[in-house]
Amino acid sequence: MTALVLIAFAAVYLVWGSTYLAIQIGIESFPPLLLAGFRHLCAGLILYPILRWKTGIRPTAGHWKTAVVTGFLLLFVGNGGVSWAEQTVPSGVAALLVATVSLWLVILDWLRPGGIRPVPRVVVGILLGFCGLVLLVGPAHLGGSERVDPGGAGILVIASLGWAQVRMIGQAPVVGTTVFDMASDGDTFRVSIPSKHKFLTGPVAVEKNSSKPIENLRPQHLLDALLWPEVRKEEASFVREFNDENARYYVLSVLRGGYQTEVLREIWFDRTDLQVARLQTFGPKGVLLSDVRLSDWQPLEGAASQGAPPTRANGASAFPRAIRIDRPHDDYKLDLQVTKIVLNEDLPADRFKLEQPAGSDLVHVGDATENKQP
Repeated sequence: MTALVLIAFAAVYLVWGSTYLAIQIGIESFPPLLLAGFRHLCAGLILYPILRWKTGIRPTAGHWKTAVVTGFLLLFVGNGGVSWAEQTVPSGVAALLVATVSLWLVILDWLRPGGIRPVPRVVVGILLGFCGLVLLVGPAHLGGSERVDPGGAGILVIASLGWAQVRMIGQAPVVGTTVFDMASDGDTFRVSIPSKHKFLTGPVAVEKNSSKPIENLRPQHLLDALLWPEVRKEEASFVREFNDENARYYVLSVLRGGYQTEVLREIWFDRTDLQVARLQTFGPKGVLLSDVRLSDWQPLEGAASQGAPPTRANGASAFPRAIRIDRPHDDYKLDLQVTKIVLNEDLPADRFKLEQPAGSDLVHVGDATENKQP
């Protein structure tokens, strides 16, 4: 394990550091912003046709709008700022200062609407990081090295903030298009994928996997992640503890009987508040079918009447707002941000129906040849 850690650090030093060394060498012959712009223009001319060829997706006006915003923050503010700053800041110091991206990410994620407040040890880490930044940039007798140009250091910090802002934008839905729609009546599922012009239908119990991950989406996968089956009295289970550098957990393992006892699912409880943090479901021979991570638990409005504690009658008192579904066997991941929860609302039958859009290809999932019909 130690060898792998050393190799990982060596890769970071070489790959990360060499980028800034190459920039410093390049600005000796080219203007900084011209160098950054030409670099990414070449990358775009190479990658754009590859994207069109592999996905067949033609960028919409919304895509180009997103590209303008991210391009300004990532390429002009980020890479352009670094290229400009390296006229006065050594490349090694520049690489260290740009590492403040992680600090900005935590702060921006905290300040955004519905953001996650960092735990105390994360706050301590942020403070230590900024103290290191002061020592690195400050007078020589504080950090034990020559003083870094404050103007160049300031540009690098702004560049890091631009990069962090791009990461935050990437967590929000910036293109107002539907990625997929799905519905199920318990026996048959229907999934509409507008970007692929496909409409999938098939039995809920089908286990055949497609080579295209998006075609493996099933309403049942989301239902299992949002509404968890209870642990029955007749099911054998045991509890263990698991601790790492991030948190401490109680892990409840529910067993599957039969010829050989196996783990059916594991429920991870955060020991600080006993909220469910993770749900893992396993198939035969220990195959991981689903790995669901839950975070940002928030109270449910009206979950408990007149301040009464949550009971089996009035329901749960909180629900996670951030849910990540990882289905390694189906080769896809989903990140869900829950913005609104409505409890005990009557649902008409037509809410469970999904009609095939005009012009889409109908794919019968589970057929021997997955017949496609216009």
